[in-house]
Amino acid sequence: MFMGLGFLPLAPLLSMISSFIALNHLMKLQYSKKTRNVMIGVILGLLSLVGLELPVTLTRYAMDRN
Repeated sequence: MFMGLGFLPLAPLLSMISSFIALNHLMKLQYSKKTRNVMIGVILGLLSLVGLELPVTLTRYAMDRN
């Protein structure tokens, strides 16, 4: 039964670890001149993710209301 799951149950743990590693790298960049470029990239990435996910979420919400 559990043979086909693979690393799926470890996804929350691994994502938390990787987010702490990314936070550590961003904190080191805080005093660097590259900070502005990195933050622009992070913000654009988050905005593109929200832009791609928002229509699907709004459609599901509207379908469930009726």
